[in-house]
Amino acid sequence: MVYGCGNSVIKFLVFALNLLICLGGAVILGVSLWANLDKNFSSNIGEFIEKTKLPSDYADLGKYQASLWVLVGVGALLFLVGFLGCCGAACENTLLLTLFFIIVLILAVIELGAAIFAVTNKDDFYNKIDNVLEKGYEQDKTQFVIIQDAFTCCGTPKHPEGYNCTTTQQEAQ
Repeated sequence: MVYGCGNSVIKFLVFALNLLICLGGAVILGVSLWANLDKNFSSNIGEFIEKTKLPSDYADLGKYQASLWVLVGVGALLFLVGFLGCCGAACENTLLLTLFFIIVLILAVIELGAAIFAVTNKDDFYNKIDNVLEKGYEQDKTQFVIIQDAFTCCGTPKHPEGYNCTTTQQEAQ
């Protein structure tokens, strides 16, 4: 049981934070499910992109299908974690709070592992990204113009032919 003003404030803050997480997860889950399942969503995005004069390549949702399903999973997980936290805090239910803590702990360990993996494999990651950028640049140079103009750089450490670089990669950062 929670007693006293300080404990009530903490209980309210835990509830409010988890409510925001739950609502955010519900929004992500709903929008990503809508984008995946609605047949007209892609054409509506295409019309919006035409009105805003963005490159038409952004309208093809087929390229992003796997990412949308990942967002469904992330939204569902956020909703579940937020729901467990809200109910556990509001009802002061030990089981729900324990499940909430275990899930958050597992996610923190996964994030820590991903961070360690990213730091230890940084050079390999940069090399693979450079290869992808170089191959993509060779196939379709127009896709890189937006990035190159936005960051005033060439996008890769090796300056590709056909683009006049005014700054080096180090200066652009």
